[in-house]
Amino acid sequence: MFKGIGDIAQDYRRQLMDEIIPFWQDRVLDEKHGGYFNYFTREGNLYDTLKPGWFVGRTMHTFALFYNEIEKREKWLNIASAGRKMLDGSFYAGAGRFNKMLDQNGKVLEGTTSIFTDCFAVKGLYEYIVACGNSQEADLQLAEELSRHLFENMKSADILLTECPHGLQKHTMTFMSLTVAQESRKVLGDKYQYVVDECIRRSLYEFASDEHQAAFEYIGMDGKPVLEGAGRILDPGHTMEALWFAMEEGMLSGNDSYIKRAGQVLDWVIDRSYDEAYGGFYHLSDIDGKAEKLNTVDYGPVKADWDCKIWWVQCEALLALAMSAVLNNNERHWQYFLKQREFTETVFRDKEYGEWYAFAQPDGKKTLSNLKGFAGKGPYHVPRCILRLALFLEKYNQTERSIKK
Repeated sequence: MFKGIGDIAQDYRRQLMDEIIPFWQDRVLDEKHGGYFNYFTREGNLYDTLKPGWFVGRTMHTFALFYNEIEKREKWLNIASAGRKMLDGSFYAGAGRFNKMLDQNGKVLEGTTSIFTDCFAVKGLYEYIVACGNSQEADLQLAEELSRHLFENMKSADILLTECPHGLQKHTMTFMSLTVAQESRKVLGDKYQYVVDECIRRSLYEFASDEHQAAFEYIGMDGKPVLEGAGRILDPGHTMEALWFAMEEGMLSGNDSYIKRAGQVLDWVIDRSYDEAYGGFYHLSDIDGKAEKLNTVDYGPVKADWDCKIWWVQCEALLALAMSAVLNNNERHWQYFLKQREFTETVFRDKEYGEWYAFAQPDGKKTLSNLKGFAGKGPYHVPRCILRLALFLEKYNQTERSIKK
């Protein structure tokens, strides 16, 4: 049904191997002080030596994933190992919490202000343990301890208040719990399956509202939409990320209802957040389309307006659209995937220097920053997206060819 899928898969694998991985693997390690560099210009020149806590776990996860899913290259495992070593240093604040920002020497510049730093550290550790063959007893014990703390902390009233407006629940907390619990199975078995089940239910049926045919970023404490203030916000990137997490679970468990529901919610996201005039998905939307009233988000290099086109949102869209198209046999989603592919290839992919740009103006005609790495962007969303696209489409193509034989 989906013509050219094999060629698309091959192109994504080439992009990953020839452009994205080389950009990061050749410069991300701090050989002198340990850990990772993250701040790079378009050309790959280092412009700051700060070490964001998010990218300790994220970088460890990404390169361990390359080692596990592509090829067992020692270089990739060595890069992942640098993150593992940081878990034993000043990055770790104790009691399952990790510091958000360090200087090059490991001095803490910002402490435990983000629970998501902890999520990424634990995710990274899981993937690293798999790369080591689940053979390090100390690492397994550490994973057990950190996981216990994390899932307790994700329910902590004090921590929730730092992440959510008063009286509201934030979808990010749910889908981040979901992905960590899903990946925990690689190391801890089904211990946190109850977290997976609950989070998928909430993502697909509470944050996604049949009444409004919209997926909200914030809902009330009673699980219902609150159509004022932050409760009006739609976050297409977060929603689509949660949708492909749910579809992955559907494939693994054989629960087709997850996949079907994800496809339904994805239609709502397209209808409310896809830019039909210029292509790509908006950064944010509003339930009544009054998006011009939304606040800008400070990403460091750019203060992003609601209609700004942002790298990670476009990544999550590519993956969600491709998966729903194939798994739901959905021609509409395939056509939007092709449009989204063309948009990202034209606007975000940098064939000359590798990796993707981060921001583009609404019409996609101007890149708003040439920086390839900063506090919020490093080796995570783009390589994860392109790797998963290549593997998913390759698998589908091989299955189709086998059936035709």
